[in-house]
Amino acid sequence: MALHEPASVRARVALAILAAAAVLVLASVAPALAAAPVATPSPAGLTVRSGPPSPSLAAARAPNAAASKILFYFPPEWINVTQPGANATPPAGYDGTMAFDPADHETIYFGGCSAAACPQNETWGFAGGHWTNLTDVRHAPPARVGASMDYDANMGGVLLFGGYGASGYLADTWLFRHGVWTNLTWVGPGPAARELATMTFDPEPEENGSVLFGGYVPGVGYATDTWVWEGWSGWVPLAPNIAPPATLYSVMAYSPAARAVVLYRPDLVNQTWELYAGQWWQVNPTAEPTYREDASTVYDPALQEVLLFGGTTFSGDANDTWAFTGGTWLSLSTTSAPPVRQGAAIGLDPSGSAPVLFGGVGPAAYLNDTWVFEVPPGASLTASPSRPEVSAPVTFTAAVGHGTAPYTATFSFGDGTRAAVTSSSSPLTVVHAYDAPGSFTPSVAVTDGVGATAAAAMPAITVAAGPSVAARAGPSSVDVGSPVAFSAAGSSGVPPLNYTWAFGDGTTAEGANVSHAYAAAGVYVAQVTATDSQGGTANATVTVRVAALPTASILVVTPSPAEGSPVALLAPLSGGTAPFRYAWSFGDGSASAFAAPLHTYNRTGTYTVQVWVNDSSGGGTHATLQVTVASVAASGGGAPLWFWAALAALVAVGAVGVALLVVLPRRGRPPKSPPAT
Repeated sequence: MALHEPASVRARVALAILAAAAVLVLASVAPALAAAPVATPSPAGLTVRSGPPSPSLAAARAPNAAASKILFYFPPEWINVTQPGANATPPAGYDGTMAFDPADHETIYFGGCSAAACPQNETWGFAGGHWTNLTDVRHAPPARVGASMDYDANMGGVLLFGGYGASGYLADTWLFRHGVWTNLTWVGPGPAARELATMTFDPEPEENGSVLFGGYVPGVGYATDTWVWEGWSGWVPLAPNIAPPATLYSVMAYSPAARAVVLYRPDLVNQTWELYAGQWWQVNPTAEPTYREDASTVYDPALQEVLLFGGTTFSGDANDTWAFTGGTWLSLSTTSAPPVRQGAAIGLDPSGSAPVLFGGVGPAAYLNDTWVFEVPPGASLTASPSRPEVSAPVTFTAAVGHGTAPYTATFSFGDGTRAAVTSSSSPLTVVHAYDAPGSFTPSVAVTDGVGATAAAAMPAITVAAGPSVAARAGPSSVDVGSPVAFSAAGSSGVPPLNYTWAFGDGTTAEGANVSHAYAAAGVYVAQVTATDSQGGTANATVTVRVAALPTASILVVTPSPAEGSPVALLAPLSGGTAPFRYAWSFGDGSASAFAAPLHTYNRTGTYTVQVWVNDSSGGGTHATLQVTVASVAASGGGAPLWFWAALAALVAVGAVGVALLVVLPRRGRPPKSPPAT
């Protein structure tokens, strides 16, 4: 691997082996280095404490019981979440830099060396298990490798410093906020140009900013200076009494559990240091990772420990994982791990919950795989009811454990249909109804917030045929206010069956046999829904025609009724439900049941004519009219011939109409009998 520094990795390893002879001497002075430093004037804006760790800090360094439980019961694993396809990930490469951006809910990756471009200046965002190219070539920082980057809470964005670019070593400072890079180098002077420095944000009051340490400075060599970015005041040097010895490829991360910055430096001794109270303190852990360069480190909130992964050792590239907890390093045993590599970028996922590792370089190739370190998600699937029917709602429940929220559950119901649900908590539910009977095997695939997956299936469920129903209404044609008898007959399904009627006028009723009267004329579609004990349903409809109540009047067709001449009478009718029945009383003691009768009065006088009309729904109406019958002489000798011809035709039509009415089925009460005269 070509690096922009005076000595290659292999050369430095050789130098480290030669230095092994000095181990005893260095070990003898280590206690003196670990002694409490003498207080010194603090740089501007920094409050520096002196002395050993406070009791609270010492307590924070005790082994983490919660993390130990997680490790014992639910050990985290490295999970490959690499998405397939062109442009699905940043280019394969090494020594890019990564930082978790809680403000924009994404993880940012920038720069590095790839096979296509070394260095490069692409910007990528990782969220929801997917990478997105965020590169804006107009405003992006110059291409670089070996830069330092972290999220600066005071600035509300990702802070980038230095690295090695086409013009050489860089000393510029940039901020990536809300998808836009801004050059902040103008804020003021800062650290000398360098690459491979390490940076992390330290919220403790003595620092309260992004802390930058070490790196390679041209003309100086391996640096040991410490700087703090103090917002719009820019870079301020931190002047501790002592500093970790000069070396390259140091890595560090802030540990909220320990309230200190934890630094690992590749050396045979003096590997682990902490920055707190404005000072560097050497830590003498009982165990440490083997010598390695270009490792990756990040704080794991779930374990509440600083993790260290991979790098290149005396034996070659590594893929082991270490955790710094309780003041010592613990080697974590995992069933799976990324392939061996150095120069990988590492940060937290967009929720700030799980470490995410990308790329690096292995023994034979540049890498572009993406891995997350978490307790793998698990899923189970249940259905209720477990023996449903066609059209009955079935609730499918996916219970998800571990992983990183939010979760997306994609349900496959076994009938060719699917549904997806996203939630920040478990369980996830969806309701589905099957359209046909049969045997179906449902399953669910769960993807957590960082792209890790889990799947579950359940035994096949048998969907039975649902209920069926038929509906009747009698009579189907009625008057307003007349009762209609509705009946429903259901079959199949799982008894008992319940029936719900909707009559089409906004009213409902329950039961297999119900009665209902409509308050307004119109055509109504009544629907009955049969529901069995499993929730299966079936529907049937029936149409009811509702007429207004009948009303009638009497019309004398003959112009001038005269004694001895036929008088034609009609009863114009509106409303009601056919067929109709008529009863006439002519006022002279005679009657008729025809719809349009002809009657002859034998004497002159004034007669009260009445008609009673009943329809088939039991509705009735009554009308009266005074008819004056004159003498033949007074009436002008009777009607002309053309009138009687027309009258004959009218009576014929009336007779036909009456005949048609007579042959229709008759319902309801009989016609009222005319009063006696």
